[in-house]
Amino acid sequence: NAYVWDFSPSTGWKPTLVLLRINRAATYAKWSRNEKKFAVASGQKCCAICYYEEENNWWVSKHVEGFDSTVLTVSWHSSDIVLAAGSSDGTVRLFTAAVKGVDSKPSQMFGPDVSFKKLGTEICCIKTNAWV
Repeated sequence: NAYVWDFSPSTGWKPTLVLLRINRAATYAKWSRNEKKFAVASGQKCCAICYYEEENNWWVSKHVEGFDSTVLTVSWHSSDIVLAAGSSDGTVRLFTAAVKGVDSKPSQMFGPDVSFKKLGTEICCIKTNAWV
């Protein structure tokens, strides 16, 4: 688990729990541009896409899997619905990262064959033969 810290001038810093559900090291984290979610790369061969659940007052995660080794870096597309992830397995993968209830309905930016209905759908995989 982890925490997101929010600052309020009246109350100071306040932690909010993040349920990462990873059992290996977090290697990198990056907020989406709209700051409604963030991605965490990990040594568990996955990325965690985290978003806030107001009714429970915590951040929850959904995992994007399919790597053969540690995920070292993540980067958001400007739309905040596509995530690029680089791994020590020598690949860069693009995944859908739209979260229902957080993101607005995405357009067909990659053509009709790419569905944004399921988080973690792989759009493409580039083999680099090196750590990314």
